[in-house]
Amino acid sequence: MDWLIKNFVYLFIVPLSYKRQDMQTIDINKRLVDSYLDLLENLSPNSKLDLISRLSDSLKSGKKNKVSSLKSLSGDFIEEKSAEEIIDDLKKARNFTRKTESF
Repeated sequence: MDWLIKNFVYLFIVPLSYKRQDMQTIDINKRLVDSYLDLLENLSPNSKLDLISRLSDSLKSGKKNKVSSLKSLSGDFIEEKSAEEIIDDLKKARNFTRKTESF
């Protein structure tokens, strides 16, 4: 259900909030809204009310979804050993188990 709410806001509320759109974008948004309404048609009234409540809460909170990027994963590797010592440790830890058979 949370996936549905997040995608609903991302797919419908955000594109519709832009002031300037061309006709093709509006047609695509209309088709998306229609497809979601078809999907939500089978929900119970209580589920629909819960969905409305969650959507309105998500709009009120104004939280922006964080988009994680690879840049956030980069940074310094903090280690007391030097790079050469780490490389030597890795080479020493290698365990070659491949056995070659002679013909």
